[in-house]
Amino acid sequence: MISPDPITIRVEKLRFLVEEMELAFALSRAAPDAWEGRMLARHVLVRACDFIDHARALRKPLKAYGSVKAYNELKETYAGWFEEYFATARDRLGAHVQDLDFGRRIELWNDIETSKADVFVDGAREIYRHLSAFGLPGYAAHRAPMELSDPAFQKLLDGFRASGPGAGVEVSSDPLALTRPQTVAMLNTHPLHARAGQLNLIARWIRRERGETERFGAFLRVVRILRARLLTDVVSFADCLVTRPVAATAPQYMKGLDELLRDDGHPSAALASLTTAFRFSEVLDRLRPLRNSFAAHLETDESTPLAALLQAFDALDWANVAAAFDTLFAAFRSACGESLVLRTHLVEGQTLTGVIARPPRDLAPYDPAAPPPPTPQLPAPLGARTADDYRRAVDRWLAATPCGPKRPASWRTGSALRRGRPSPSSTTWAAASASTRIGSPRPMGSSSI
Repeated sequence: MISPDPITIRVEKLRFLVEEMELAFALSRAAPDAWEGRMLARHVLVRACDFIDHARALRKPLKAYGSVKAYNELKETYAGWFEEYFATARDRLGAHVQDLDFGRRIELWNDIETSKADVFVDGAREIYRHLSAFGLPGYAAHRAPMELSDPAFQKLLDGFRASGPGAGVEVSSDPLALTRPQTVAMLNTHPLHARAGQLNLIARWIRRERGETERFGAFLRVVRILRARLLTDVVSFADCLVTRPVAATAPQYMKGLDELLRDDGHPSAALASLTTAFRFSEVLDRLRPLRNSFAAHLETDESTPLAALLQAFDALDWANVAAAFDTLFAAFRSACGESLVLRTHLVEGQTLTGVIARPPRDLAPYDPAAPPPPTPQLPAPLGARTADDYRRAVDRWLAATPCGPKRPASWRTGSALRRGRPSPSSTTWAAASASTRIGSPRPMGSSSI
C-alpha cells in the first residue's frame, strides 16, 4: 500500500481544520446564551492554534511549488493576531484549565466574542484558499460544510437556540459564575477554594457537552467537535483533581486538589482511594493520547493521515469516558464532603427560591451586535401581596373601626404612623396588622452577582 504524500496529508488536515472551525462557530452562534456560546467557541480557539502549526509546517515543502512570500505574510499575520487575542484563552480556558488571576480569567472569557472568532474562521479560510494557486497534491477547493445548508441541522440549531435556562436563580462556586445571568456567585481566593471552583466549572462544561452531543447525534462531524471538547475537559478535570506526575518545572505542572488538601493538613481519603482502587493512572493513560493527538491538538506528524486519527477517535468507548468522569466527579464531591472548608462547593447549581437576580456587572454579550436578552422575572410566589393589597387591607380595617372621630382614612392612617403608635385601639390595630402580615413574604433584597 502506497503511503499518502506528506503534502497531501498536511493539506487535508488544513481543510479539516477550516471546516471544523466553521461548524464550531455556527454551533456557538446558535447557543441559547452568551456563556454557552463562549464554551463552544473555545473549539475555534483550539483549532485556530492547530491551523497555525500546520500552516507553518507546510512552508518549506511549499517552496518547491512557487514563491511563498504572500503565503508567509498571511499566516504570520494570522498567527500574530492569535497571539494577541486568543493564545492565553486557548491555553488557560480551552486546551487546559489552569490558574489565572480571578479578574484576568473573566476578562479573557468575555473577550471571546463573535466579531473576533469570525476573524479567525475567515482568516483560516482565506489562507487555505490561497494554496489553490500552487497546484498542490490533495488540494480541493473549499466548500462550506454541508451541514450548514441541511434543513434538519438548521432545525436542530433553532431548537438549541430556544433551549435557554429557566427563570430560577442558582448558586455557583465556579470562577466564571459572575459572567452568567440568574446566578449568585461565590468568590474563591484561597487556593483550595479556587481549585474546587475550577472543578465545578469544568463539570458544568462537561454536563453541557454531554447534553448537546445527544441533541446533535445525527451529525457525526458536529458530534466529533463536542466530543473533542468533552475529552479535553475530562482530562483537565482529572489534572485539577489529582496532581499530574510531571516535573514541577514543566509548563503543565499544577497542584491538584489532592495535593492542596495535603498541604493544608487535611488529606482526602476519597482522593487517595481514587488513585488506587479506581486505577486512575491507567484510565488517564488511555484518554490522554487521543486528547493530545486529536481533541486538544491535531497531530502535526506528516506521516499520520487524518483518517487514522478520526478512526481512533471514533473508536473510543464514549460510555466508558462518561463513566470515568462520573467516578471522578463523585470523588470530588466526596472530598468536598470530607472537608469543612470545601462543603460550600456542594451547593453548586442549587436553585434559590424567593430571589430575583439583578443583571451581573460582568455579563458581556457573545455577539456584540445582538440585542441584550431580557432579564427573566420570577413569578410572584403563592400568597404574595403587593403594595395595593396592603393599602386595601388598611382601608378595610379603618372602615370597620367603630370608635374614633370620623376623619378621612388617609389622615387617620398617616397620623397613626407618624405618631408611631396604633390608633384608634391598640387591640384592634395589633389584630389587623397581624392578619395583614400572616402569609406574606418577608421583603428580600435582590441578589448581588
